[in-house]
Amino acid sequence: MSIFDPGPVVILVSCGLFVGFAQGFLGVGGSFIMVPVTVVVFQWMNVPSELGVKLAFGTSLAVVFVSALRSSLEHSKRGKVWWKAAVSFGLAGSVGALVGATLTARYLPGDIMGTVFGIILLLVVVRLLISSPPKTLDTPESLVAFWLLGGFGIGMISGLLGIGGGILALPLMTLGFKFGIHRAVGTSIGMMVFTSGAGALGYILNGWGMTGLPELSLGLVHVPAWGMMAAASIVTSASGARSTHRLSARVMVPILAGLMTYLGLRMIGLFEWLGLPL
Repeated sequence: MSIFDPGPVVILVSCGLFVGFAQGFLGVGGSFIMVPVTVVVFQWMNVPSELGVKLAFGTSLAVVFVSALRSSLEHSKRGKVWWKAAVSFGLAGSVGALVGATLTARYLPGDIMGTVFGIILLLVVVRLLISSPPKTLDTPESLVAFWLLGGFGIGMISGLLGIGGGILALPLMTLGFKFGIHRAVGTSIGMMVFTSGAGALGYILNGWGMTGLPELSLGLVHVPAWGMMAAASIVTSASGARSTHRLSARVMVPILAGLMTYLGLRMIGLFEWLGLPL
């Protein structure tokens, strides 16, 4: 099957539309849906399974980079991106993302790292649900050293698993650094411009010249799949960003917890074990 057949085109464009809105609305990259979708599409193209997963990671990060650029501009217009924090998290995260992308592309099996990531997410959800609502500050403390440390860790996981890192940055910013939820969403997206871009670059460089890649691949980024999803994500990212500012933190936190629960259970393989197509 070709990537340009009607089935793959409809699936990838639909995926991109969802990802753009989700990123603007919740401050997460959307890789939790892009990776499995692109893995299936690559399987239809007869790409070997292990290679297809890594190709999906790299392609996903490249899409997140484009949609994060668009979403961050919309949030910034509303004054909800603390750029000092976003750049601090993002620069350290870029280094971590390059390291993580190199490890996955060359050495590590993605399924083991995915399970670890899923367990971490579920523990964070428990913390969100059993604790009292986090106290937020109108002007949180400027803790650059801690932002750099947190950014490196987020970036490392971003590169390892082909995610933008927002799903980790949000609870860290709200629970650890007392950001209000809307500021955390905007700042998380600003950070993802750096982490996703560096991670995608890592997959491109480490996949350069790799055998078995499908045509029109730039290292471990499949250019046609990236183009379809990235273009579609730009269409909906701004509307997602506008929608999030209409909701209160009391609504936003349960939505975030629900998303993290789904992603955590999916990453540890529960739905697959139960035979559920989720």
